[in-house]
Amino acid sequence: MGFYVHFGNCLSVGADESGLCLAVFPIFRPGLPPLFIPWSEIAVISGETGLIFKKRELRLGRHESIPLRISTSLFQSLRQSTGEA
Repeated sequence: MGFYVHFGNCLSVGADESGLCLAVFPIFRPGLPPLFIPWSEIAVISGETGLIFKKRELRLGRHESIPLRISTSLFQSLRQSTGEA
């Protein structure tokens, strides 16, 4: 999230019809509680980025517009699990 933060493989991502849930693995969690973001607070930026590893970008928050870049495969999985949300 943001331009200088990279969670790599220590972030758990989940979604349902109501929103997106982000949680850092327990060993890294002190001071970072799980975060739930409703879909009304998320914008999907069109198109993919990256030359080798394709990514999609989400913008979190209506006013903050915090970028969250995720792999295209994760984006597709989230889209399938959330239905029309």
